[in-house]
Amino acid sequence: MLYIGIDVGGSSIKAGLVNEDGTLLYKTSKPISDSKDANSLVQIMVDLCNDILKATETDISDIIWIGCGIPGPCDKENGVIISTTNLGFENFNLSKELNKYFDTQIFIGNDASCAALGECISGATKNAKSSITLTLGTGIGAGIIFDNLIYSGFNHIAGELGHMVIKMDGKKCNCGRCGCFEAYASASALVEMTKELALSGNKKILELCD
Repeated sequence: MLYIGIDVGGSSIKAGLVNEDGTLLYKTSKPISDSKDANSLVQIMVDLCNDILKATETDISDIIWIGCGIPGPCDKENGVIISTTNLGFENFNLSKELNKYFDTQIFIGNDASCAALGECISGATKNAKSSITLTLGTGIGAGIIFDNLIYSGFNHIAGELGHMVIKMDGKKCNCGRCGCFEAYASASALVEMTKELALSGNKKILELCD
């Protein structure tokens, strides 16, 4: 049995082919251009899946399902992306859209929750029934596992730790609020702050970058 996993990030989309043992058989990725609207992102996902099928000489009938990790809250039962702070998805039925191209089951979930479940099954938290996995990238997310099951909360946003306000009237976040954790500690935020300090002539930061 074969499966395709898709990881949708803020700057690139990655995809891989795995077997029933969880062994990664093939992987590929594509950067996201300046255009981050839903249709262009779906096309990248479709292209990556087709690249995998072609490169591995696999037929779509051999794929049991395609799973997608999305950087934002998702309605897993209906295959709908509720919203994404850094990408152009808003109440978007990704499962329905991908089924236009691939006749197989499509599952979606928050990317941090997917990462946490992966760690729970075969990674760093394998022997723990409950755990929290933090993901740092363009944004900040958290996957919460209780009794080996993903906990999303009643409104699907239990793991959105990046949008906790840590500084009143602080830096503007892409979500529209100010002072979010993500605006200070995500990888993209740290890069921007480092650039600002370097351009300001801060000698200490320049020494660290040397």
